[in-house]
Amino acid sequence: MSVKVLCDTCGKKAIIGKARRLSVDDVDLFCSCHDPECGLSFKAEFIFSHTLKLGGLATKLASNPLIHDISCLDPHRPYCRCGSVAIIRKTNRVSVSYADVYCVCSDKECGHQFVNKLLYLHTLSPSAKNCSALVSELTKAMSPSHKQALQQELALF
Repeated sequence: MSVKVLCDTCGKKAIIGKARRLSVDDVDLFCSCHDPECGLSFKAEFIFSHTLKLGGLATKLASNPLIHDISCLDPHRPYCRCGSVAIIRKTNRVSVSYADVYCVCSDKECGHQFVNKLLYLHTLSPSAKNCSALVSELTKAMSPSHKQALQQELALF
């Protein structure tokens, strides 16, 4: 399973165009919305959050990572601190712009289980959707009671 990034403006799938690994734990993702009407370009960050379970080699590696050359690591994949590819087991999407990604090291001897954060950072190029299209998309996602409250607020203008 790979990292899935959503557009912060319209909530649709985003395409990771470029990824830059900053460390074993941190990756900058340069993304653009898959929806051509939106076209938002933005930067997201995939970073280590916390350990769930240390096991085997991971106990030693927690304070002394083996990886010194990060240039050999694929920036589109999560990695354990031991240098092995991590497997994404679950994604808990808290909002369009934030998700907790639960990972486990693919090295059975290591067994490290950890959580990474996927965060929307900032816009690189604004959305091409006009204001009315954005309002339309947002109101579609609202509950009927919220829509009614919004209509009452707009009637004041």
